[in-house]
Amino acid sequence: MASEPPRSTTPTVRLPIEIRHGALTIILILAGLAALRLAAGLVVPLVLSGLAAVALEPLVRALQRLRVPRWLAAAFVVGGTVLIFGAVGYELSDDAAEAARRLPEATEELRAELQELRRGAEPSPLDAIAEAADDIEAAATEAAGGGQRQARPESAIDLGLRDWVVVGSMSIIGFAGQLLLLVFLVYFLLASGDLFKRKLVRLGGPDMAGKRRMVDVIDEIHLSLERFIVVVVATNGVVAVAAWAAFWWLGLSNPAMWGVFGGALNTIPYVGSAISTGVFFIVAFLQFDSLETAALVAGAFIVITSLEGMWLKPWLMGRTARMNNVAVFVGLLFWGWLWGPWGMLLAYPIMMVIKTVADHVERMHPVAELLSE
Repeated sequence: MASEPPRSTTPTVRLPIEIRHGALTIILILAGLAALRLAAGLVVPLVLSGLAAVALEPLVRALQRLRVPRWLAAAFVVGGTVLIFGAVGYELSDDAAEAARRLPEATEELRAELQELRRGAEPSPLDAIAEAADDIEAAATEAAGGGQRQARPESAIDLGLRDWVVVGSMSIIGFAGQLLLLVFLVYFLLASGDLFKRKLVRLGGPDMAGKRRMVDVIDEIHLSLERFIVVVVATNGVVAVAAWAAFWWLGLSNPAMWGVFGGALNTIPYVGSAISTGVFFIVAFLQFDSLETAALVAGAFIVITSLEGMWLKPWLMGRTARMNNVAVFVGLLFWGWLWGPWGMLLAYPIMMVIKTVADHVERMHPVAELLSE
């Protein structure tokens, strides 16, 4: 009989199944995040269109009760929404054009005001450090034998300006194209009705229990998003009315229009209110030609949005989704890092959907526990 080959005595190291599954899960999550970041131009319009369709769905259902066909009701609602936003933009365009025309003059006036305030104040340590740095740079330039810096060729300046104008024009054209696609996508989602709901229910499994669970999840997601939209509209309406009253009392021109502008931009957490504050400061400075009055107008809007952001909205959002504030803030940071301002705008509804799904899926219960109050 042939002798058997000697067996290896080296022990084979095998990872436990839990560790391998955990590593695979982490790899899949990282791959998914990379895909979401790369596909932001596709995913963000899809999420925005879905949220807009949920917001406009009650209007479509109201028209259907009046025996209007769904496709025609969707066309009326989408077309009316576009006309309303277009009218608001048209009303703001004249003031925006006038502000842009006077912006260089206002910049010079603001610089003169700041220099006047700076002359009256004592020099700070930072000013002394900056002056010393300028002296060192001038001494180093003279030691190196260099004279004055050569002026940039005029052709290079013209080329840079031309490139900037071309890039800006292409960005505007691209944004307009994406906006048009978004409008059509919202219309198709509204016109299709519960088509995708029926398809998702079929994917829930052949048994009635799985289909029933899928229906419950979809209905709860839809209800949560509707409540979220109601809260956002209500809080932004409060901001718009309060801003209008404050601007009217301070004497700002077109207070109602600027109040609506501030309320609409307040939809984007933190970033929107910061942009609105800067716009109101410039508009007030252009009108009153006073740094103190401009700061008062901007400060009034900061107080309004601070009260809304720290008290009203968290209270209403907490009653709507029952998520803790720490998880919400971390979610804003994460989705803002992933998609920028659009991510901050969509962070709350995305987290609401994740929490709703996690409440109904046993393996995702730890996620639901982290997000809940």
